Amino acid sequence: MASGNKNIKLWEGKGKKGAKQEICYNCAPPGYYMGDPDYGNGNKSNYSDIILKKELSDSIEEIFMSEKKLLQKYNIEIISWDCEEPIKNVFE
Repeated sequence: MASGNKNIKLWEGKGKKGAKQEICYNCAPPGYYMGDPDYGNGNKSNYSDIILKKELSDSIEEIFMSEKKLLQKYNIEIISWDCEEPIKNVFE
């Protein structure tokens, strides 16, 4: 992204046990946009753009979540998201 940030923070707060949490819109790795087969040739069903980050005592846990769960659990709705089609690429 032009800002240099890889994630867009949608929400920040504390979980039930007081641990710091944040929900980020995650920019996919370059391979996703280039049609890399590991990302389902640009098929969003194999990749989630939304990550819940939980700060644990000795690490950070990252959980990918669906837009449906984001709306149900946190009442956050992504209205629109546009991305260019993946470029034509050849993997050998």
